[in-house]
Amino acid sequence: RLHAAAALQQGDEQLVLGGGERDFVAVHRRAVRRAIDHDGAGGKGRAGRHGRSREPAQHRADPETQLAEARAAGVEALICVGTDLESSRRAVELAGRHPEVRATVGLHPHDASHLGAQWDALVALARDRADVVAGIGEAGFDLFYEHSARDEQQVAFRAQVELAHELERALVIHSRDAWDDTF
Repeated sequence: RLHAAAALQQGDEQLVLGGGERDFVAVHRRAVRRAIDHDGAGGKGRAGRHGRSREPAQHRADPETQLAEARAAGVEALICVGTDLESSRRAVELAGRHPEVRATVGLHPHDASHLGAQWDALVALARDRADVVAGIGEAGFDLFYEHSARDEQQVAFRAQVELAHELERALVIHSRDAWDDTF
């Protein structure tokens, strides 16, 4: 079985790590389908994906509908990626309601400048809901847009790496135009 992230090809720009409650499955069905089909028999696969949706909230499908669509497509497990405190809380809440969903808690590089205001609550959320938190992040660098300064991104990235290590959780990495800074 293959996780969808492993099936992504370079150039699937909109499949960069990120998202919120709404953004955790099947907007780009071709990537999920590629992962499911790569399972060998084309049958059920263990896959999930996310993307940073640009749709206005009123046009987005609700998470329950998206979960049903994912199940119908053969997706057995999903990870809902938190990109700030609000989306991390929604991701954890969704994971708490659905055993096939896990969450990540973190701060996207675009929002790294909010580390001081959100960090304590993000850490508490990750610790308190370890039962559904599979990873920390989306952490890293986005030097293409630089919505937060590079030094702020570095501080936020280091904090999230340390938290992932402390909690023995996966680290979800975002790296855009920043390979050397990230790795």
